[in-house]
Order: sequence, then C-alpha cells, then structure tokens
Amino acid sequence: SFSQRNSVIKSKQKINKSNKEIDFLQQQFWAKYERLNEKCEKSFSNNKYNETIKIAKRVLLLEKAIGYSLEFQNHLSIPHLNIGKSYVSLGRFLRGLVHLNKAIKYDDDFKNFFQVNYYLGLVYQKYPQYGSAIKMFKSIVEEKPKEAIELDWFNISLYNLMLSLVEEKNYFEAQIYLNIALKNNELDDFYLLQFNHYMGYVKYQLGCIEESLKFYNRALQYTDDLKTVFRIRHALSTIKIIQLEYYSALYQLIKVYPAFFDKGLRPKFIKQFVKILKHIVPFFSTIY
Repeated sequence: SFSQRNSVIKSKQKINKSNKEIDFLQQQFWAKYERLNEKCEKSFSNNKYNETIKIAKRVLLLEKAIGYSLEFQNHLSIPHLNIGKSYVSLGRFLRGLVHLNKAIKYDDDFKNFFQVNYYLGLVYQKYPQYGSAIKMFKSIVEEKPKEAIELDWFNISLYNLMLSLVEEKNYFEAQIYLNIALKNNELDDFYLLQFNHYMGYVKYQLGCIEESLKFYNRALQYTDDLKTVFRIRHALSTIKIIQLEYYSALYQLIKVYPAFFDKGLRPKFIKQFVKILKHIVPFFSTIY
C-alpha cells in the first residue's frame, strides 16, 4: 500500500541520515585524533610531559564520545603510549606501567613495539626487576631494525640491556651483546664511549685483564668529561696495582690530576693516591 511504501522510504531516509552522521563523526574523530597526537609528539619532544599527558587524555575522551568501535580501539595504543612514557619521564613509574600495558593491549599491528617495550624496560630497570627489564630490551635487540628510527631504539635498548645484565652480574652474556654493539660502524661517540667503557669493566670481571686495559684505553678516545675520564683512569690504575705495576698506576692517576680540585672526586682521588704510595714508599704504610 501507499502508506507502507511511504513508511519504508522514511525508514531508509533515517538510516541514510544516521549513516551520514556516523561518517561525519568519524571524520571529525580522525581529524581531531591526528591533530592531538601531533601536539603530543611536539610537547613530549620539548620535555613538556604534563602537557603531553593532558593532550593524550583528550584523545582517550574522543573514543568515549564517539562510542565503542573496534577500529577506534585499535588506535588507542598511541595515546596510552604517550601517557605512559610521559609518566616514566616524570619518574611516576607505576602510573606509566598501567598505560604502557594498555598500549601493548591495543597495539594489534605492533607499530609501537619498540617504544612500548623500551619504556617498559626502563620501568622494570628502576624497581629493580632486572630479569623483566632484560626480557623487554632483548625483545627489541632481537628484532632487526628496518628504519633509522628503529635503529635508534635498537642502540639505546642494547645499552640498557647491557646495564641490566651488568647489574645482574651476568657478565658473560653482557660480553656477547657488547660484542654485537661494537660491530656497528655507525655508532656515535656516546655509544662508543659507553660500550667500550663497560666492555673494559666486563672483561675485568671475567679476569681478562689485558683486554680490559685495551677497552678502557679505547673508551678514553671518546670523552673529555672530567668525571668520566677519572672513572676510567681510576679503573686503569686499579688494574695496574693488581699487576704490581705501581708506577704505571700512579701515572694513570697523575694523568687526571684535575680531579683533585673537584670536591666530589677529591676523596676518591686521595684514597687511590695513598693506596699506590703505600706500595712505592713504605713510609706511607706506617702512617695510613
């Protein structure tokens, strides 16, 4: 009948109108979603972590406003990641952990795999739960980076993996990953310093004294920072004492004599200096 036909037409019009409204809302959502995420990225890169959290929470509110949608849910990994890493950067690790776990939950296509696992590793490293931290950093290191940005996450994760293994006194495995790191010909001076420095320490702990000396000396090429140089020279002088080469030990300390004028380094400098002199000048053994 005419009335039934008219009713069907009106129903279709309502459905079409409803679909258009949904499409419009979706377009609004995606436009705002992209805009807010760009703001998050900018504020985080400027170390404005509280601002990043506020903006990312606005992204989460968008999903509530638009209603539940699997498509939208799959894109919630990014705001949770932004909130999580901001809390970690602020030192609020438990709050960061909550959001980072949610970031993993929504990261179906593993686009945020490197960042999420890295920041989770930092949380576990802080508590400390080195076993869990090692697991997170290994998951990144064992992935082959395909892009430059992934290579950055790879290098910094390798560095933190090495720190966690050293804290666990797992020197043998630390040595394996340090060998991997030092094979990279594109490392900047920061990583060359750190990897050579820690390889020197690891070799020392494993009893490979000559190799330890080699890596410590190589590390010195990549820094002129007084505290870092003193730390390395102090380690070198300690090795020389073990080798009964007391004048060589003294030479290592004299090479970094400005440490004596640094209030923070002076006590350690004097202690090491006296320790060496006890072997060179027997008179000091009777005094100290």
